[in-house]
Amino acid sequence: MDKVFFTIGEVAEELGVNQSWIRFYEDKLDMPGFLCSKNAKGTRKFSIQQVENCRLLLYLINEKKLTADGAKLYLKNNGGARSKKDLVIERLKKVRNLLEAQIEAYTLVIEEAKNKE
Repeated sequence: MDKVFFTIGEVAEELGVNQSWIRFYEDKLDMPGFLCSKNAKGTRKFSIQQVENCRLLLYLINEKKLTADGAKLYLKNNGGARSKKDLVIERLKKVRNLLEAQIEAYTLVIEEAKNKE
């Protein structure tokens, strides 16, 4: 990310959500500046940190199955960051996905080798 600020459309595309999802949680959380900033015309702009905050909120809503109020409480109790346990779990899930992909690739290679015999 070379840019300093991003539009709501860019952030929504990056996260795989609708722009309305971002606007909804911006209003629901009532934490000014956490998800985005607005210029004098009211146009939303997102810094790199705010994009990461949106990513964290998406994780809390989708992965941890928290409500908006639950996510707000989590963010206040954890200083707006993920707990170490959550970070470790996410890394382990990524490793598992990589290993599963490798197993699948090796299985295909073995099957092709057997078919050639």
